[in-house]
Amino acid sequence: ENLKFEASQAAMLREFAGRCDRVTDLHFPSLEHQLETVRLRTGETPLRSGDYFCTRHSNLGGVVQAAFHLLTSSSESPASDE
Repeated sequence: ENLKFEASQAAMLREFAGRCDRVTDLHFPSLEHQLETVRLRTGETPLRSGDYFCTRHSNLGGVVQAAFHLLTSSSESPASDE
């Protein structure tokens, strides 16, 4: 099953990534590096609906220190900026 982001999910991911990139994280790897680690650890096995992973952050003003990313499937057509 291919997972597709709904437009609102893609916008939330862009906003979250933008916030993570605004200030250097002095305690944890960058969001990009953490996502690459997830990709490398899953190898050839694609992530499916119901899978999750966690990223850690110290640069979001104390509002978020751990983010749990739960993958859900989309029944709508893919967003234009997947």
